[in-house]
Amino acid sequence: MFDLIVGDHRQTPHRDTLPMTVSICLHAVAATMLIIIPLMAYDVLPTPPSMMSAFAAAPP
Repeated sequence: MFDLIVGDHRQTPHRDTLPMTVSICLHAVAATMLIIIPLMAYDVLPTPPSMMSAFAAAPP
């Protein structure tokens, strides 16, 4: 421990880049799927009932 304070040699922490790269890629794919799948499946939503359209203003 004394050598860490007095010594000239500094050690930099070494982290493997493969797990970080794989994690970033998987998170990017998951986030993209959470956005893309609902946008592609817009036609599965039910149409609003006619009673609900009475409360909304008619478009010009």
